Amino acid sequence: MKIALLGAPGSGKTTIARKFNRGRSYWHVVDGYVEKLQRRTGFAFGADANFAQNLIVITERWMLEWEFYKNKLNTITCGTAYESFIYSALQTYFVSATETELVRDQRFLQVMGTFFSTLAHVYYDYDALFFLPYDALKTESEQHSWHGVLNAKIPEVLAGSGKQAIVLTGTDREKVNTIKTTIKEIQEYYDEVGYPTVDPEASETALDDGPGL
Repeated sequence: MKIALLGAPGSGKTTIARKFNRGRSYWHVVDGYVEKLQRRTGFAFGADANFAQNLIVITERWMLEWEFYKNKLNTITCGTAYESFIYSALQTYFVSATETELVRDQRFLQVMGTFFSTLAHVYYDYDALFFLPYDALKTESEQHSWHGVLNAKIPEVLAGSGKQAIVLTGTDREKVNTIKTTIKEIQEYYDEVGYPTVDPEASETALDDGPGL
């Protein structure tokens, strides 16, 4: 099974993934790959990345997920191709200085948007997506910050891609329990239709907080 957490930097993806993963031996957190890529390549990622560099991030993420899949481990991934596309789109808008450059960049953006959407459709076969809203946006300035724009655009990009994400709200415990409940429902459906799963903990109580929660 593959699930993913979407959200702006600082929204809590790593925290929720780690808390969900405690005591679950057949699950693996896919996280920290961007930092490792930065150390390995010296490239700028995140807000400063171009399309090619974001494609490297997408490929690295997908390869890590595939490696764990081959070893029959379920994955909970922090970040998806949808955020990577928003990073690239915003970077394009920020660097267009003239109307001619803006028209050129928008045409390029349309082509790359189609490419990213196709890539996401082919490779990003998640069983469930979970969106973590960025709760720290209290002022208008914060809402128009990098984090604020990402927070606003993620649902729009998902809708444009025909994807749905479950919004995680409340305490960390409540967020983790929402993930557990959703996974339990998915596993029950797979059992009903005869689709194999590899999680021996599938019968655990959905609201069992586990150690540390």
